Amino acid sequence: MPARRPGAVERGLDIPGAVLVTAGTAAAIYGLINVGSHGWAATSTVLPLVLAIAVWAAFAVVERRARRPLLSVGLLGQRAVLAGSFLMLAATGLMVGGFFLGSFALQRAHHYSALHVGLAFLPMAVATVIGAQAGTQVLTRVNTRIVAVTGLALAAAGYAIAARWPQPAAMVTGLSIAALGIGATFVTAFTASLTDAAPAEAGLRSALVNTFHELGGAAGVAVLSSAAGAGLVAARLASQDFTRAFTVGAVIGVVAVVTAAVLVPAVRRKPSAAGPPADRDTPITAASPG
Repeated sequence: MPARRPGAVERGLDIPGAVLVTAGTAAAIYGLINVGSHGWAATSTVLPLVLAIAVWAAFAVVERRARRPLLSVGLLGQRAVLAGSFLMLAATGLMVGGFFLGSFALQRAHHYSALHVGLAFLPMAVATVIGAQAGTQVLTRVNTRIVAVTGLALAAAGYAIAARWPQPAAMVTGLSIAALGIGATFVTAFTASLTDAAPAEAGLRSALVNTFHELGGAAGVAVLSSAAGAGLVAARLASQDFTRAFTVGAVIGVVAVVTAAVLVPAVRRKPSAAGPPADRDTPITAASPG
């Protein structure tokens, strides 16, 4: 690649914007992570979340006035970006939340060692990879809306299995089914977000989706650990103590399916890396996660 394109414009650095968006996102993640230990009403949870909202609001004001903004705030209102961000938020929340609940259940209720838990989770890891690879291939023939709805439906079904049969084998099977759908959803998030993206905008869109990956992981643990409630710190645990949390995960999956059916644009991934972004129902090029 040449060092620069002819006529390229130097963008410079938006230091105030970078500092604000980083501080706001860090505060939000800290507050969400704190939920699992101290609950939603704790000062150590509420203050960081309120601070995050205030800092993000300040970031929006700064970006509207900046000569060379880090982020065009209007980008977040575009359907393609909103859809990709939502898919990443939901998929990562369900993935990380499933690992969190599953590890607690296996170690505290079934007395697995940490090594045993890691080995038991191997099917989930493999299923995620298979789902991502399958999603990459399927998206060249099936549009993103169908793949997103199918992937999130698998996630909801997997959580429902874990809630209905919380014993180790059934729980791992359910979470592996969920991981299969989540892997496909990860790829779909990037494909959807890059719809109609200009070359200079594609990197920024991908960065936004990756930011929602971090927020999704923290939010998933916060919500599902809250659903599990005091059971997570009880002296003696049983499989049934996690039923409510897995049920909440299944409900979140169903809500995500309905949202995806309305929000996600119907586009397909172009097999080759060449070619311009395309309109609705036209193949496009998309990056894979990671």
